[in-house]
Formats: sequence, structure tokens, C-alpha cells
Amino acid sequence: MSPLETLLEQGLAAHRRGDLAVAAAAYREVLASDPGQSLAQHHLGLIEFADNPADGWPRLEAALAAADARPDFSLNTAGLLARAGQDELALACLQRGHARFPADENLLAALADALHQAGRDAEAVALCTPHPAPGLRLALAAYNLAVALYHQGDPRAESYAQRALACCRRIEERLPPLNLLAALARRQGQFAAGLGRIDQALALKPGDADSLCHRAALLRDLFRLDEALICIDRALKLKPDSATGWNVRGNILLDQRRDLDAALACFEQALKLVPTHTEARFNRGLCRLHLGELVAGFNDYEARIQLPGAAPLYPKHGLPRWQGEDLRGRRLLLVAEQGNGDTLQFIRLAQWLPADCEIHLLAQPGLVRLLARNPELASVRPLNAPPPAADFVLPLLSLPQRLGLSLADLARPWRRLNPDPADLAHWQQWLAALPRPRIGLVWAGDSRPQDPESHRIDRRRSLHFRDFAPLLDLPGPQFISLQKGAPAAQASDPRLLDPTADLPDFAATAALVSQLDLVISVDTAVAHLAANLGRPTWLLSRHDGCWRWLHHRDDSPWYPELRLFRQTRPGDWPSVLASVRDALILEIGQPQAFND
Repeated sequence: MSPLETLLEQGLAAHRRGDLAVAAAAYREVLASDPGQSLAQHHLGLIEFADNPADGWPRLEAALAAADARPDFSLNTAGLLARAGQDELALACLQRGHARFPADENLLAALADALHQAGRDAEAVALCTPHPAPGLRLALAAYNLAVALYHQGDPRAESYAQRALACCRRIEERLPPLNLLAALARRQGQFAAGLGRIDQALALKPGDADSLCHRAALLRDLFRLDEALICIDRALKLKPDSATGWNVRGNILLDQRRDLDAALACFEQALKLVPTHTEARFNRGLCRLHLGELVAGFNDYEARIQLPGAAPLYPKHGLPRWQGEDLRGRRLLLVAEQGNGDTLQFIRLAQWLPADCEIHLLAQPGLVRLLARNPELASVRPLNAPPPAADFVLPLLSLPQRLGLSLADLARPWRRLNPDPADLAHWQQWLAALPRPRIGLVWAGDSRPQDPESHRIDRRRSLHFRDFAPLLDLPGPQFISLQKGAPAAQASDPRLLDPTADLPDFAATAALVSQLDLVISVDTAVAHLAANLGRPTWLLSRHDGCWRWLHHRDDSPWYPELRLFRQTRPGDWPSVLASVRDALILEIGQPQAFND
């Protein structure tokens, strides 16, 4: 090694240990003898740029332009520029370096990340796609981009996760993209496909705690709860400080409905580990609501607004959210969210706002005509309509939290829904010749295939029309279909009248339901409608029933007229229908039961 090379090595060693003055002196001495020494020029430029960019930048430029420039010159210079807040120059530096060294994976990865940070994902996608050579840096670039696209809900995330997987050389490198592909499949409701991806990951590394956690979540999605619990306990034994793992365990216990206190403890542990864990806080809220702890439950339920993908459901409409300010003489815009049943359940709380508060509602289109008859509401418009002028906005299901709603408050008097007189007269005439009792039936909900979580729940809450056969066999009642949507086609029975073609919206349905003696329904909007109208309502609830029906109750503080028939085992609808049949026989046997 020549004396000049030795001096350069001494400068680089001093630079690595942070002795910048010694390093700079060595670099200057090297350059005095060899002004074209690009390595010394580059590193001296890094040191000088930190003190005075005007001094350092010419050296950095000279090194980048040198014939013997190296890829790390571009990487180091871009990093320095980014730390100085000069993101555009940093990106340009990476692009210049990549143009000169197109095969360098470090530059490629850094450029892909920089393009993503600049919001230029299409260019980042195009950058990685044509490079077939595998390697860890390119795998990381593709994986990081896939993760970013996943959080944005961008469908290109899957192709990038696949790209990352193809670039991996070693077994352990394949685990993150496999886990991400499983998460993508889960988001799309493809639970079995996601489980297959996770099993691929576990075949490579059986003791990977993160993969086991993903597997437990997918087993829960498939409602294989006992297997899911075994799997998550194994994951937590390997990684007891996993907040995600404790959240998954809490969800499994919540679905099992065996020990809600244990489920609550899991969510508490997740939040102890990561106090900002949004999903754990939201799930703790669901658990508290199941237990009837409405005040604490609705406080936690506010976390739904921060959940991934929630933003489109809770638009601000350019207005500040109501946080509890005095509403007297002010205007509040309530925005319906989730399903029709949620709107029917919670809109009654508007009655408890100040009488001189002008309340407006954006609601699902099918509810507009019915809810417009609510005297507390100044206007009711469809969700996609331009909003009226207002001082504050609030998602409807945030109203219980703002009001501090407790179970005791549900006993307060409230005004019932008010069907349109013209609709009412039509259905009174239609029903006049029919025998009593007149019983409305709903056997299925809205499957919502575009929403995997709702679709997963609907598969457990909905029945097939044929499951109602034990009821239809009873002599005496006149059964009337209230079923809308695709499941309505399941019914072809002369014992069932189907007037649903004349039910264009909930206003018409309300008029018909108000004249029925009983409604028997799965957990869907018609059950809320019937109970809101004060009609006897029998609700058929899945084993892991909704939080609003509380835990271990067959009545509801929300609706005095509602009676619950719950599954005692997951999927066991025959025993539920047998109980309904027995109860109906008892009701029919009472002469005055349906003569009110």
C-alpha cells in the first residue's frame, strides 16, 4: 500500500469513529497530492457540507462526476441532502446514480423508497418491475413498497409482495412477503388462501411467532376458534411482548363468548405494551359494550375512526367534529355510518340534544323518507347529497360517547318512528282480509362482499329460507316475507306472502311492519325497524352475537319489545328455530296474544 493509500485509510478510519477533524485533515492532504482522488473528495465533501453546504457541495458534485465514482457516493450524498430537507435534490441524486449504475440494488432500493415518499408510486412500481435479478436489497425495496401500498389500500400491493418473494435468496427472507400476502388475502376475504400462505411461511420456519399470530387470526376468520386459541397461545409463548398477539387472543376469546373478562384482560395487555394500539382499543370497546359498560365502551369505540380504511366512512364535510361544545342555538350535522340498522338504532339519541339545536342528518337513501318525518331533524338528505350548512359534524355512532350514554339512560322515554299515513292506509287495506297472527319473516342480512369483515359476520348471522320450515308448518299464522336482496329468491312457498316488490324503501316497510303482530328476523335492519315501531320482535342471534345485544341476555334494554333467541353453539340454527317454534305455539295458544 502506498503512503497516499495509507493516509486515505487513516482518514476513513477516523471518519468511521467520528473524529471528523482528523479525517478532514487526512483527506485534504491526500487531495493536495492527488486532486482527482474521488474517495477523498467525496468524504471531505460530506464533512464540509455539514458545516457549510456551499463549501461541501462542489466536492460532492466533483466526486459524483468522477470517472471512478462509486454507487455509494450517490447514496451518501442523497442521504445527506434528505437530512437537510432537500428531498427533491436527494431524489435527483438517486436518479442520477441509478442511471449510471442501473444494476446496483442498493441504489435501486433507495430510489424506489424515495419515489414512494414523493408520492410517485407509479414510477416506483415501474422502476422495480423490469429487474429480474433476485437479491435482498431489491426484495426489501419491493417489500417496503408493497407494505406502503397495502396501508394505502392500493391493489398493486399484491404484485409487489409477489415480486419481493421472488427476489428472496434465503429462507428467512421469504417470511415477511409471505405474511404480507396472507394479510392481503385476509383483507380480500380470501381466508383459506391466506391460511395457505401462512402455512408456507411456517413450513420454512415453524417457530416464527409473527407467522403463528397471522395464522391464529386467519383461523379465527374461518371460525375455527379452538384451533386459533392454541395457535395464538403458542405464538405468545414465543413472543410474549407482542401487542398484536394479545389483541388476536382477545378477539378469539370474544368470539368464543366463554370468558369476556379474560378477553378484556388480553386487550388491556396489548394496550399496556403499545398504548397507541388502535385495534386493541377498539376491540376493548366492543368487549366493554358486550358487558354493558356503555360509557367506557363507547369511549373506546371512538377508535374505529382511526382504524385502517375508516376515513371514507366518517367524512368531515369541511366541518369541525363536535367534541361536546354547547349546541344551544347551533347547527349539528349527523352522518350515518355502517348499516341501516345502526342508523335506526342511534338516531333516537337526537331527541336528547338541546331543543334549540338545529339537527341535520345525512342518511342511507332508503331511510331518508322515513326519518324525514322525525320532528327533531331539520333535514334528512342522502349520504351522497351536498351537506347543509352547519357548525359541527359528527358520525352518528359517536353520539352515545358525546352524550355519556349509560344503560340506565336507555330507560328514558323516546319518540317512536312515525309511518306515513298514505303508506299506512295502503297496508291496512292489504292486510284486512288476512288471518291473524300476521308474522313477518327475515332470514338473511346483507352479505356485503366488498367488506370482508362484514361478509364474515353475515355468513354466521344469515339463514336459508328452508331453515324456517318448522315455523311454516304451524297451522294458523299468516307468514309475510320482509326479505329483500338476493336471499329473497330462496323463498317459493304458498304459505308465505311476498309483498316486497311494493316496499321501495324503509318508509313503506315501516307502514307494513307497524300492522304486523310479530316480526321474526335475523340480526338485520328490519329487526331494528320493528322494535323501533313498538312491534313484538324476535331476533335470531348467532353464537357470537353483536355487542348491542349484550352478554347472556334474552331481552334488550334498547328495545323493550325485543326478545332474543341465541345460538348456544356456533352454527346451531336448528335448536334456535325449535325454541322459536315452541314459543310461537305458546303465543298462538293465548287468545288475546295477537288481538291488540
